[in-house]
This record gives sequence, C-alpha cells and structure tokens, in this order.
Amino acid sequence: MKKKIFLFLIGLILNSQLFSQSKKSIDSLRNNLKEIAKNDTTFFTVNSTYFVDYYFKVNIDSAIYFIQKSIEIAKRRNWAESEVQLMNQLAFAYQQKGLVYKAIDLNYKALILANKLKKPQLSIYIYRVLGTSYYDLKKYDRAKAFLNSAYELSLKYQDQYEQLATLNALGNLSIE
Repeated sequence: MKKKIFLFLIGLILNSQLFSQSKKSIDSLRNNLKEIAKNDTTFFTVNSTYFVDYYFKVNIDSAIYFIQKSIEIAKRRNWAESEVQLMNQLAFAYQQKGLVYKAIDLNYKALILANKLKKPQLSIYIYRVLGTSYYDLKKYDRAKAFLNSAYELSLKYQDQYEQLATLNALGNLSIE
C-alpha cells in the first residue's frame, strides 16, 4: 500500500514538473509571438505543436483563438486538408465549451470541404465529433448514425485510434 502511494506521489511530482516545463516553454513562445507571427509557416507550426494542445488543457478560449488563427493561415496558403482538420478541432473546442450547435455547424462545413477534396479519411473524426455532439443534445438516433459512419470509415482506413475512440463513444451511447 505504501509503495502504491509513493508511486502515485512520484507521478504527481513528475506531472507537475512536466506541466511547469510546458508553461515555461509556452511563456517563452508567447513572449516572442510578434516575431513568430511574421512567418505563416512558423506561426502555424508553433500553434499546432505547442499552443493548441497546451491551451486545450488550461484555457479553451485561448485554444479557440489559436485554432482560428491557424485556420486563417491554412486558407491563405490553400492548405485545404489542414483547414478541414482545424475546423474539426475548432468544432471539438466549441463542443467542450458547451457551444454544441456551433460545433455541429462548423463540422458540417468541414465535412463539405472534406468531400470536395475527395478525402473520406478526413471525415472519420468529423463524424465522431458530430456523433458526440448529437449525443450531448440527447439526439441518440443521429448520434448513433454518425458514430457508426465514423467506425466504418475507421475500419476501412485502418485508423486504430479512431476505431477505439468511436467504440468508446458508442459504448457511452449504449449505456445512455
């Protein structure tokens, strides 16, 4: 028992050290944001590598801001696949914030763009987030349809992460 408590405490200490390390890195990058923002590619990379993941954990509004800035860059640079992925990520952020209808609307736009690009594998995550959005609204039949579509596509494109994430969402739906 003492060994389990000791290991748990070590884990907490390491986690807090990693978090503070991340915060130092983020603060350093934010201090240089004006310089970083001068180059689209650099800013886009810093957003996706550091800011978005970090702020998803500590401040969803900041995550939304940085995702929106990345979408602007993706549009300007004609990085359509990145734009689809970012739109879906923004929809997920809106869903986490409780703005479910806004998330659904944005995901339908992302789905239209993914279809226009003829990239059905981009739709897997979109379908899953749409399914969980409808789940949040207690529209279970729609949720199930989107989650089943996500699962079928994840099997087709051998996306194991999405297979498991979608099965988890289907399990939650089944429990409900």
